[in-house]
Amino acid sequence: MKALRGNFAWAVLLAFVLPAHADPKWLLPGGIKSVEVNGYEMAYQEMGSGVPLVLVHGAMNDYRSWSQLMPVFAKKYRVFAVSLRHYFPERWDGAGDDFSIEQHIEDVPEFIKKMNLGKVHLLGHSRGGAVALNVAKRNPELIRTLILEDASGLEALLSEYLKANDWPRKPLQTEKRWRRQSLQVRLIEAYRLGSTR
Repeated sequence: MKALRGNFAWAVLLAFVLPAHADPKWLLPGGIKSVEVNGYEMAYQEMGSGVPLVLVHGAMNDYRSWSQLMPVFAKKYRVFAVSLRHYFPERWDGAGDDFSIEQHIEDVPEFIKKMNLGKVHLLGHSRGGAVALNVAKRNPELIRTLILEDASGLEALLSEYLKANDWPRKPLQTEKRWRRQSLQVRLIEAYRLGSTR
């Protein structure tokens, strides 16, 4: 009887320590796992050991966008490349209202908690950068470092900074500078598209 109670105690302890892996509703490619996050089976790839590094992809990608970098990062870190809600390998039909950046911002910290990762290095690219930025802002206790690569979402922080510092102090100069920068961007874009080549 003591052995039975001891085994039961271990089972209960492990249930709270180990992440709860989901049985996927769709086919997962080899080497890809999933864990239930906010009622959704989030797919991810894991590689390496050490301090955790969580990679968050952009709008036009999924966990596969990190495939070339995973082995490099895995030499030093325990790397997790997540696929955000409704990205591959799920074949989403567009139904429902839970595909939003806000939902992704809620899912990533829950993934970190479910996987019992503690403080992580969080790297976000493009839309994933906006997700990572907001995850770090709302959950600083989960973040060791925040790494943003070509991130969107910085505009919100800029407007908060400008408001906090009573900007613009000289509206005319600021407007002239913005017009000049806007012209430079248009010229660069025209060159990139080939109209001046």
